Amino acid sequence: MKNLIARQFRFLAVLAAIACVTGPVEAASATMRAASERLIEKAGQASDQDKARKLLEQALVADPSNTKAISGLGEHYVVAGKPAVARKYFNNALMVDPSDVRALSGLAQLDLADGKRSAAEERYIILKTVCATCSETRALGAKLNAMPNASPTDKPSPMDKQ
Repeated sequence: MKNLIARQFRFLAVLAAIACVTGPVEAASATMRAASERLIEKAGQASDQDKARKLLEQALVADPSNTKAISGLGEHYVVAGKPAVARKYFNNALMVDPSDVRALSGLAQLDLADGKRSAAEERYIILKTVCATCSETRALGAKLNAMPNASPTDKPSPMDKQ
């Protein structure tokens, strides 16, 4: 089982490396994008984390530019206790879409867990610019505000109260 997981991870790493070397990921066909979205939907309904991960990986193969799948894998690895792998997925999502809310939020949460408050604050500022009313932005703002030594950037904006 470990061998299979290692091979799957290497395969995804190779895909990511190819994408980095070849430049922007080519847009998937409409059929493949739709298949990717269906797989992501199934992953959200999956009964266990391993099945959800496999479905998200399949969604990523169907459409390598689907940031929902990439960020979803990042979130999976956070839950699985593998923050370094999660960080890689979140960073890959931001390479495809620098304004991906789930990736920005996921990285900020990892930054906080690593004691990198200033990095989390920087991501919070970006999140407020991208989507001030998103639940991820509000949750991160609340978490930063609840921490001791809150900086002025942590003060909620009027948009945070919506």
